[in-house]
Amino acid sequence: MALDFSGIREQADSGARKVFFSLSLKAWLLVALFVFCFLLIVFFQLQGLIASLLLILAFILLLIFLKPRPSLQQQMDLIVQQSKEAEKRFLKHLIDEHTFSQIRLENEKKLIGIEAALKREQNPQSLLDLESSELDVRKRHKLKELLLEKDQAVLELEIAKQRYYKHRLDEKFFQEISSEKQKRLVELDTLISELYKLEAKEIMQDTERRLKQAGVKQDSEGVDETMQPSRRRRLKRQ
Repeated sequence: MALDFSGIREQADSGARKVFFSLSLKAWLLVALFVFCFLLIVFFQLQGLIASLLLILAFILLLIFLKPRPSLQQQMDLIVQQSKEAEKRFLKHLIDEHTFSQIRLENEKKLIGIEAALKREQNPQSLLDLESSELDVRKRHKLKELLLEKDQAVLELEIAKQRYYKHRLDEKFFQEISSEKQKRLVELDTLISELYKLEAKEIMQDTERRLKQAGVKQDSEGVDETMQPSRRRRLKRQ
């Protein structure tokens, strides 16, 4: 009976692709650095202390940057545990009410921010098409950062409202968080509009300059040089 290994091969290929694409760009750059150090040693015949230092440096960088970071859900769980620990200390009169309130507020802000990031990962929304805009690369990058920050602030404000309506956030904390987010949204809208105004102003100035140059060129080409000076002046006035 012949065995069909096609399914196993496809699963293996799929797993390899997942591993390949799961590694970040930073990880691949560090691997490339390690390989580059090794090639330096081989081709330039570096020996002894220099070769050892290069390999140790590459290995340390790999350990530092390839160290797994806690996921958003793990960060959220850690903050929840911190809030519970603060509540225990408050009930045992180990911290005062003001300190406990500040810890709760800061943790609520962090939780709302992480929840907004999780929501954006699960439901990615495409921003406006910046590639076709008149903005240059630097301003386009800045505008994208502002739009992403605005999207994050709007999500955090929506989550804060949901927590307040579900009685998971008291009114005092909700008002403070809402005021902070509304203030930041005003600042972001101002920065975005100013960026567009500056770009529009530059485009208009460039357009006017080109129109003036085109107008001068047409005048000079439309007048016959063989005409008398007085006739040329009358045509120009017309």
